Amino acid sequence: MFWILNRLRGGGFRKDIDLPWVWINGLVLYVLFFSIDKNIYYSIAILILYVLGESYGWGVWAGAMGYDEPAKELMMNGSQEEARHTGIRQIADFLIGPKKYGWFNAALALAIRGFYWFAPLLLIVFFRGHIGVSTLVAALFILSFGFPLSFTFARMSSMYGGINRSEFKTAWEQGEVWYGAMQDLVLLLIVLDVCCG
Repeated sequence: MFWILNRLRGGGFRKDIDLPWVWINGLVLYVLFFSIDKNIYYSIAILILYVLGESYGWGVWAGAMGYDEPAKELMMNGSQEEARHTGIRQIADFLIGPKKYGWFNAALALAIRGFYWFAPLLLIVFFRGHIGVSTLVAALFILSFGFPLSFTFARMSSMYGGINRSEFKTAWEQGEVWYGAMQDLVLLLIVLDVCCG
């Protein structure tokens, strides 16, 4: 489900259909978690945390990983303005220098960005008692490291023809599909933990 919804959130299939996809995706999560917990405040918190987590930039790092331009050129040209106030850039730059190791710096930054996006939401699900520690750790691992991995898969698949649809031609678009599939995997883990845990 999110392999399509994440692509719609990222820019959709058709530019003439301009819907607030991040809110629609959050509403899907609201419905899912309301059906699990029957608590309106908990479900609203999930919706809001999804929207807030999605709201602040990662474009420069996704671009550095998904396009043919050298990563350090993308990251050194001032286009990191969108991520200046999150701390992600500072952490990634401290651990892996962007000038020397641009691709690895972008991968680390995207992993941190994935963690920022989903950790608060998953922690609420954990503290409400719906998932165990192993599911929490697996979900955070998938959604953190899955972010750069998605754009790596996308770059490789776009180089070899990728998905032969106009909506999925670029590595960026395919990265959104791959990352949506990783979100689906995490939702499946959560549902399995709720049902069988």
